[in-house]
Amino acid sequence: MAILIAALALAAASPRLLVFPLPNQVRSNGGAISISGYRILSDASLSGEAVTAREDLPLGGNRPEEVRLHLNIKMPSLGQEGYHLRATKAQILIESPTRAGLFYGVQTLRQMTTRTASGWLVPSVDVVDQPRFGWRGMMLDTSRHFFPKKDILHMLDLLSQYKINSFHWHLVDDGGWRIQIKKYPNLTDRGAWRIPTDGRFPEYKGLDFPPRRPNDHHYGGFYTQDDVREIVKYATKRHVNIVPEIEMPGHNLAATIAYPWLICSKDLKPGFQKETDFVFPNIFCAGKESTYKFVEDVLTEVMALFPSPVIHIGGDEVDKYLWSRCDDCKATMTKEHLASPAELESYFVRRVEKFVNARGRHIIGWDEILEGGLAPNAYVMSWRGEAGGIEAAKQHHKVVMTPWDQCYFDHDNTELPIEVALGYDPAPVSGGPNLAKYVMGAQASIWTETLPFERNIEDRLFPRILALSQSLWRVPRESESSFLDRLDLATGDLFRKIPGMHLRGPRVDQTVVLPGEQVILKEMPIGGLKLRYTLDGTRPNTTSSKWPGKLSLTKGQVLTAGYVGTNGLASEATQISCAKIQSAAVANVQPGLTYAYFAGSFKSVPAFAGLSPARSGEHTVIGLFAEDKEKEHYALDFKGYLRIDRAGTYRISTLSDDGSVLWLDGAKIVDNDGFHGRREQTATLKLEPGLYPLEVGYFQFTEGASLDVMISGPGIPKQKLGKGLLFH
Repeated sequence: MAILIAALALAAASPRLLVFPLPNQVRSNGGAISISGYRILSDASLSGEAVTAREDLPLGGNRPEEVRLHLNIKMPSLGQEGYHLRATKAQILIESPTRAGLFYGVQTLRQMTTRTASGWLVPSVDVVDQPRFGWRGMMLDTSRHFFPKKDILHMLDLLSQYKINSFHWHLVDDGGWRIQIKKYPNLTDRGAWRIPTDGRFPEYKGLDFPPRRPNDHHYGGFYTQDDVREIVKYATKRHVNIVPEIEMPGHNLAATIAYPWLICSKDLKPGFQKETDFVFPNIFCAGKESTYKFVEDVLTEVMALFPSPVIHIGGDEVDKYLWSRCDDCKATMTKEHLASPAELESYFVRRVEKFVNARGRHIIGWDEILEGGLAPNAYVMSWRGEAGGIEAAKQHHKVVMTPWDQCYFDHDNTELPIEVALGYDPAPVSGGPNLAKYVMGAQASIWTETLPFERNIEDRLFPRILALSQSLWRVPRESESSFLDRLDLATGDLFRKIPGMHLRGPRVDQTVVLPGEQVILKEMPIGGLKLRYTLDGTRPNTTSSKWPGKLSLTKGQVLTAGYVGTNGLASEATQISCAKIQSAAVANVQPGLTYAYFAGSFKSVPAFAGLSPARSGEHTVIGLFAEDKEKEHYALDFKGYLRIDRAGTYRISTLSDDGSVLWLDGAKIVDNDGFHGRREQTATLKLEPGLYPLEVGYFQFTEGASLDVMISGPGIPKQKLGKGLLFH
C-alpha cells in the first residue's frame, strides 16, 4: 500500500501517472482526492457511455466523487478519439467531441484510480489527450489454436483499457476454419476439427482434418454466428473495431479438405505433397468461377456480421505451384492477358476487392498483394519489414505496419524485448510527411503455433502491448527509463489483474560491477512473489536467499536474481557479473578485427582454443558472411579491440540466432548462448577511454542465422559495432 500512495504523491507533485499510454498533456492541480467511489452523471444522450463507465469504475460509498460525461462538439481539435479530463475535489469532468473520446477518458480515470485501505485515491490533474495514430491494433491467430468466446471477450476488455482500438481476428488458416458459414456448413463441421487430437500444431505434413465419427475427439472449435454477434457487440461498446481475416487464396487447408472442388486439378495432388509436405493442396484455384462464387458467398455472410469498414483477405505466402500447371488457371491467364501466376494472384485480389468495394468496404491484405500489381483501393499490412508498407504508401495506398522483427509478439519476450516495442515508430523514416500520411498505424501480431492457451497470449502480450500502445498514442516521446520506472511501480497491480503477464527481472543500472561495488536492484512489489538470488550462476528457486536490499560482489562472482513464487522462478532472471575490466596498452593497431570460421555441429559457443579453423582472416565488422548465408552447423570467433573515446556508461549487446557470447578483457559480459531464434542480450557497464580486448563467439545450428553486435553510450546512439570502434 505504501508504494501505491507514494506513486500517487509523485503524480501530484509532477504530472507523472501510472497510466498507459501516458497522456500527452498532464497538469497537476496539487494533491490527491480521497474517495469512497464514483457517482456517474452524463448527458441524456450518453446513457450507453454512462453504463460502461459504471462497469469500469468503482461506485458508491459514503463520499462518492461525481464524474460527469459531457459530449462537447465545440472541441474539434481533439479529433475522433481525444478527450479532456479535469479532476478536482468538486467534480471530475470528462469532455470530448466523440463517444470514443469519452470512453478513453474513462479508461484514463480507471487506471489512475488506486485502492487504499479506506477507499480510493485519484490525483487532482488536468489531462488533454488524443492519439497520434488511428490504428492501434492487435492480431490474434485463432486458427492454429482455438480460443473460446470468453477468452476473446476478456482480451477485448484488456486491450480497450490501454486504448488499443483494432482487433484483427485471424479466423481462417491451415490450422482450422473458425467461423460458421451457413451456406457451407462443412467448413466448420469438418474444417474446424483436426488431428493430432491433443491440439499440438505439428509440421504441416502431420496436419489433417479427417471425417469425425460420433466418438472421435478431434482438436478444434469454431465461433457460431451468434458468438460473433455477441463479440462484435461487446467490442463496439468498448470502441474496438474487429477486422475479420478470411485468408485467401492460400493458407486454406481446412477449407480445401472440407470442399475439395476449391483446388486445382486433383491429379496434381501427389506433386503438391512432394513439393510442400502438405497432405492436400491448401490453395484455391484462381481459374474456376466456382472459386469466386464461394469467396463471394463467404464474404457476404462475414460482412453481415462485422461492421468493420475494412475486411482482411490475407493474400500471403501463396505457393503458386498448382496454378502454373492448372488448365483452368492457364485459361484464365490467357483470357485476361496475365503474364505470370503473380499477375493471376493480383487478378484474384482485384476481383475480390471489386466485390467488397461494391458493398461499401475496403480490403486489406498482407504485403504480398503488392506482387503482380496492387488492387486500386486496397490497404496493405506490411509484415516482411516495412518495405512493403513504404512501397504501398508511395503508390498512395493506406498502410498498417506490423514488421515481424518489431511487432510479432509471438516472439519470446527475450527475443523481442519491451524496449523494441516502446521505440517502434511506424511512420517511414524516409519520404517525410508525404509518405507518413498514408500510415494508419501499427499493430502487434500473435501467431499461435506454439501458444495454445490464454495464459500464453497474456505472457506474450503484456506488458509489451503497453509499450506499443504508448508509441502509437503519445506524441511527445517518453524516455525509456521513465516508462520502465512507471511500469515497475504499476507491475504489482498489473500482475493481479493479468496473472499470465510476463514478468521482467529486477532492473539494474549496470550488469557488470567492480569488486566491492554495491549492487542495488530496482525491486518491484509483486503480491505472492519474493525477490531471491544466487551467487553461483544458477537460477534462483524457493530455497534461494531473499534479496537483502544491497550486496557487494567479489571478482568472478555472478549474481542471478528473480521473482520467485511457490512454483519456482516466475520472472526473467537478472544477471550481474563482477569483473575488473581494463584497457590494453597496445600500439600500431589497424581498423577491423580478425575472425576464424569453424565447421561442425555445435550445441553452444565452443571453446575455440582447441579447434582448427576451416578459414580465417580479417573483417571490418562483426557479423555473418554472405558466403555462409545458406550454411548450417558452424561457429565464428571474432577478436580485436573495442575503442572507447569518452568515459561513461555503455550498453553492449549481441543480437543473434543461434547463440553468441561476448567477452571484454577476458570477462564474459554478454551470455546469449544456446539454441534460440533472433534474440538480444545486453550488458551495461562503465568504461574509461582506451582499447579493450574484445572477443565475440557465435554458433549456427539450423533454421535461421543472424549476428549483430550493438553499442550505445556517450555520444554514440545505438548502432552496430563497426568502423571507427573496432581495431586489431
